[in-house]
Amino acid sequence: VDDDPVVMEQMMMSCPGNPVQNSGFENGINNWYTAGSGVGVTYSVVYAGNESLVLDHKNSSINQTVSVNAGDCYEFRAYGKSHSNAGQTGFVLDFLDASGAEIGEVSTDIALRS
Repeated sequence: VDDDPVVMEQMMMSCPGNPVQNSGFENGINNWYTAGSGVGVTYSVVYAGNESLVLDHKNSSINQTVSVNAGDCYEFRAYGKSHSNAGQTGFVLDFLDASGAEIGEVSTDIALRS
């Protein structure tokens, strides 16, 4: 994450059976673990709903552990916006086994948008 505001919103708010709690950040950052400074919500730049996440400092991040059922199919969607190319901005989805050990990872960068 770079030093300029990064606005992210997950679009699973209306998904039945969504295992992510407070996925649209409509309740601030409740249910999310945060790291670094500059983590909050904004009302001024949103994709849908009334709020979206802002990561406004280098190395700030959020995460949430979600339990799923083996063999079931899940879809993850997230929308993000970066205001600067001064650092890496993106999403990372880690896959953990039952003991919490990482068994896989998928990541993608967010392209610069003005």
